[in-house]
Amino acid sequence: MSTLNPSPPADAPSPAQGSPAEGAPRRYMGRPEDDQQVGTSGQAGRAAPVRELWLHIPANTQTLIQVPELGAATGTELTTDQRAEIQRCGLCEQVAYHASFDQYWKMPTHGALLAMPKHYNIAMPQAHRVKVISKLVKADQPKGFWLHVRLRSDEEMALASE
Repeated sequence: MSTLNPSPPADAPSPAQGSPAEGAPRRYMGRPEDDQQVGTSGQAGRAAPVRELWLHIPANTQTLIQVPELGAATGTELTTDQRAEIQRCGLCEQVAYHASFDQYWKMPTHGALLAMPKHYNIAMPQAHRVKVISKLVKADQPKGFWLHVRLRSDEEMALASE
């Protein structure tokens, strides 16, 4: 169980349960062979929850703060355990930088934006797969870096290491 995004409880209903017609056969992605797997196996048919989070790096402190969305500046600072979890299984898929209009000349280069997750030991896919956003914002809006991090499952990390 992750300290960042806990898994759902074991008694939570799976997506296959609670369909409008309980007795009717259910098609999964249009493949009849998958109907049996989804309907008969409780855990095997349940997709793992996607664990994603936004991290904000304020320009003045350079600390990692977990925020609810891109552009938000208030949240909770990461604990040591949470940072270790992100360094272990995190994958940064998007990097954003917001600067004020009067500071446009301080806008980092594309290469500097791509290098930011590496400073925090967060893994990244190949550079062409990372979405990079740089934007000018009004003076009263939050500024700094935002990282969109997806926490990979152990199976995905095993496949990536092969």
